[in-house]
Amino acid sequence: MLGALMALDCLPRRDTALGAVHLESFRVALEGKEPGVVVVAHCDLVAAVRKVIQGALGHAFHPSPAELRMICNAAMEERTTEADRELRRQRELEERRSLRLIYRTDEQRARAAEITRRFHEQIEANCEADEIEAIRVKYDPAELAQIPDAPVDATWRRGGGR
Repeated sequence: MLGALMALDCLPRRDTALGAVHLESFRVALEGKEPGVVVVAHCDLVAAVRKVIQGALGHAFHPSPAELRMICNAAMEERTTEADRELRRQRELEERRSLRLIYRTDEQRARAAEITRRFHEQIEANCEADEIEAIRVKYDPAELAQIPDAPVDATWRRGGGR
């Protein structure tokens, strides 16, 4: 804090306060709700001093403690807004990446189609075997042998619409 105030000493003062009182008033201006604890970040104080020296106050005099605190608050707001904007930009970029379409080559599509076809064949084979086994368990083999086969015509389809 003292280094920042020393950088402002090149500006003319409106009044001639005692050095200790002057320093204490700036310390109070830069502290938070809890007395004695300075809450203004160093980077915000440096940015505020830079703005004052560059003429952000609209006058050429040394800033009052309240003016310095207002500029520090503005610098903090600018810094946090920029950080929030960057975080939001990163989230949007990640979201766009996750929603981006994945283009497959013909070889990849053919491989996936073959894997899917084999999977469905295996499932159908297992289902037929399970159905036949369930019927064998449920009925006596001698009784099953007495059931005549149903006639099959060209319009007959297996169950399940397949």
